[in-house]
Amino acid sequence: MLVFLKYVTNVLLYASEIWGWHKSGVVEKAHVNFCRKVLGMGPKGATNFMYCELGIVSLSVKMKLRIFKYWFRLSRSGNCILKA
Repeated sequence: MLVFLKYVTNVLLYASEIWGWHKSGVVEKAHVNFCRKVLGMGPKGATNFMYCELGIVSLSVKMKLRIFKYWFRLSRSGNCILKA
C-alpha cells in the first residue's frame, strides 16, 4: 500500500518545482483524504498521528524540498538565467 501511496504523491507533486510556491490546499486535502482511507481513519483523526503512523511528511514539506533542489540545480548549472 505504501508503494501506491508513493505513486499518488508523485502524481500530486508533478511539476511542483514551478507551481509549488502557491498554496496547495486542494492537493494537500486529496493527499490527507487518501492517507485517511488507507488507515481507515475518520475525518476527525489527528493529521500528525496519520503522518507518524505512515512514516511520511506533509506534501507542503516535500514541495518546499523539491523547490529548493530545483533552485540549487539551476544555480549550479553553467548557463543559467539566475546568474545574469
